[in-house]
Amino acid sequence: MMDGLRFLKFYFNYSFDKDKILLPPTGLEYLSNKLVYLRWDRFPSKSLPQNFCAEHLVELNLRESKVEKLWTGVQDIGNLRNIVLFRSEYLTELPDLSKAKNLVCLNLVGCSSLTEVPSSLQHLDKLEVLDLDYCYNLRSFPMLDSKVLRVLVISRCLDITKCPTISQNMEKLVLEETSLKEVPQSVTSKLEYLSLRGCSKLTKFPEISGDIEELYLNKTAITEVPSSIQFVKKLRLLDMSGCSKLESLPEITVPMKSLTILMLDGTGIKEIPSSLFKHMISLQSIFLRGTLIKELPLSIKDMVCLSQLTLDRTPIKTLPELPPSLMSLAAPHCESLETTMISTITFSRLWDVLNFANCFKLDQKPLTEVMHLKIQVLLLTPYFFSPFRACFIAFLKCDFCLAVWRDDPTRQNSNGSTGE
Repeated sequence: MMDGLRFLKFYFNYSFDKDKILLPPTGLEYLSNKLVYLRWDRFPSKSLPQNFCAEHLVELNLRESKVEKLWTGVQDIGNLRNIVLFRSEYLTELPDLSKAKNLVCLNLVGCSSLTEVPSSLQHLDKLEVLDLDYCYNLRSFPMLDSKVLRVLVISRCLDITKCPTISQNMEKLVLEETSLKEVPQSVTSKLEYLSLRGCSKLTKFPEISGDIEELYLNKTAITEVPSSIQFVKKLRLLDMSGCSKLESLPEITVPMKSLTILMLDGTGIKEIPSSLFKHMISLQSIFLRGTLIKELPLSIKDMVCLSQLTLDRTPIKTLPELPPSLMSLAAPHCESLETTMISTITFSRLWDVLNFANCFKLDQKPLTEVMHLKIQVLLLTPYFFSPFRACFIAFLKCDFCLAVWRDDPTRQNSNGSTGE
C-alpha cells in the first residue's frame, strides 16, 4: 500500500495522445496520508479518495483533472502552500480552506464550471497569488483581508459587476472582460500592473497610482485621457487600442521618461498633439493602426528612441522626416499616402520592416532606389547585428516584396561546417 509514500508525481507527456494510467470504475480508492507533494496531471477521478488525509500536503497539483471536488468537509491543511487546479473544467466547488493558513498560491485558471469562491479565502492572510482566469461562470467573489496578496486575476467573468475589496499591497490586478463600470482609487493605490482589457462598460479612465508600470485599457469605453497621466513617472506601457470612443489625447507638458510603448490601434483619435511626441522622450514603439490620423507632428523626428512605427490603414497623406533610430515602419493600405519626407539615411536604417503595400498613390521612385541599396547591403554583408535578422520590404500592390533572413555564418551546422 506504500503507507509511507511522501512524493508522488504523474507527469503527462503531451507528445502522447492518451493517458496510460487506468483506474477501476469506482475511481481512486487510496492515497498515502503521508504525502507531502502530489502532482497528478489529468487526474482521472471525480475527487480524492474519501479517506485521504491532506494534513502533510505542501503542494497539490491536479492540472487538467476531471475532479469535481477535492474532498468533503474541513481538513487540517495547515502545511499546504500551493494548490494548482489549472484547467480542471469539471470542478464545481472548492472545499472549506479556512485551515490553509499557510496557503500562498491558488491557481484556478480555466476552471470553467466553478461558480463561486468560498468565503473562507478571506481568512487566508498569507495568500499572495489568486488566479481565476477563464473562470467563465464565476458569479461572486469574497472580500479578501490578506495583507500580502500581490496578484489577483479575475477575467472573462461577465457576472462580476463590482470591483472586489482587496489588499492595499496589490501589485498586479487583472479584471479583464468583466462587467465592471469603475475601479475605485483605493484599489489602484499601489498597483504596478493593471489590466481592464475588454471591460466594455468601463467609461471612465481609472485613477491610478504613481507606481503603475503597465496599464491595459484596450477595448474599453473610455472617452478621454486625463492630463494627469503625464505625472505617472513609472509608466512604461499604455495600451488603449480598440477604444473607439477615445477621440483625443491631452497635451503633455512634462517629460514622460519611462513610457516606451504606446498602443492606440483602432481608437477614434484624429491627431497627435505635438507636445506628446516632444515630451515622450523614451518612446520606442507607437501603434496607430486604423486610426483617423491624417498627419504626424514634425516633432516626431526628434524622438531619438523611437524604433517602431505602425500606421496601417490610416488616411495619412504625407510622412514627415522620421528619427534615424527607426528600424520598423509599417504603413500598408494607407491609400491616401502620396509622399514621404524621409531621408535616404533614415530609410537605409530600417532593417526590420519597411512596408508600403497597397499605398497606390505613393511615389515609388525614391523607395525603389532605397530598395536596391538595401538588397546590396543584405547580400554583401555576411553577418550583421544579431545571429538571426529579418528584413521585410513591401511596396505598393505587392509590386515588390522582399523578406530576407540572415543567419549567423559563424554558427556551426551539425556536420561541423559553418552556415556560409
